[in-house]
Amino acid sequence: MLEQFLAGLKRFGWEIVILDEEWVCAVDEQTSRGLLFAYLKTPLKKPPMDKFTTLKKWDAIIICPQGVSSKNLRDSNLYGIQAWFLDLHSGEVFPYPPSKDSSIIDWLFQIIRSDTNDELKSPNTKLKTSNSNFVPYAAYTLIGIYSLIFIVMFLVQGLTYEGFDIEFSRQILIAFGAKHNALINQGEFWRLLTSTFIHTGLVHLIFNLYALMALGAFAEDVFGRWKFLSIYIISGLTGSIASYFFSDAVSAGASGAIFGLLGSLLFFTLRNPQRWRSGLGTNLIIVILINLGFGLLVPRIDNYAHLGGLLSGFFVAPILLGIKKHNS
Repeated sequence: MLEQFLAGLKRFGWEIVILDEEWVCAVDEQTSRGLLFAYLKTPLKKPPMDKFTTLKKWDAIIICPQGVSSKNLRDSNLYGIQAWFLDLHSGEVFPYPPSKDSSIIDWLFQIIRSDTNDELKSPNTKLKTSNSNFVPYAAYTLIGIYSLIFIVMFLVQGLTYEGFDIEFSRQILIAFGAKHNALINQGEFWRLLTSTFIHTGLVHLIFNLYALMALGAFAEDVFGRWKFLSIYIISGLTGSIASYFFSDAVSAGASGAIFGLLGSLLFFTLRNPQRWRSGLGTNLIIVILINLGFGLLVPRIDNYAHLGGLLSGFFVAPILLGIKKHNS
């Protein structure tokens, strides 16, 4: 693959320079841009770049025939340079530090497939890929719904009950559909679902919106819009059911659904070892343990809903994805 990249760059006018036994670079003076290439070795030496002081932008492409681990990313010793680890074992690309702008990688893969396309002469031209323009519309819609419901509750409480406050009273929570066991026993089963769309206060809302933005966008990209929504809603409902059976407290919030996303993504990393090696699986477990531990320390947090949502997401994901391993 390295030979293909270099041949393609040379064809489009880039100068190829062998720096040492480990590093090769390609330089384009017109765009003041340089590309570094190497095969993954441990440890990876810092490339000698002293004679290229006029170049403003550097990227390093590390080719990994045997795969890559999160330790490889952390130990890359490429400070100030955007690195791209090409995992030939899994076919995935891991940026370090994390970056959403993959235009240079998209361009490199395009030039080894093209001989004459003039549009490829500048790596600054962003090319469309399957995920480069992805917009998590479902996650954004949920964020909008939660925010709108919060504003309505805020206005109703401020005008009708106890004045404007960043936390809602028990009365307003019940009025808007919080989980209330006695009322559910009387037939108001819809509260198991509506309770997942309201929040107890501003801080509660902000935490959940942040989690939904961080996890929801990624989960929607991985699973697809409708499967993401299915996992989210089923997990939220299952969390409410768990809370109903094990807790008499009035409760509300999207935490069960968000824990469902954690569970589904944990399943995804277990079925895709290259994702686990990238550090994603370990990070998910750490986040889950911290949040469950925090729930044990703070009495007001409904850990039953969290556990119910977590287990639901973990077991619903394989049903929706099917038996085959899913690669996004």
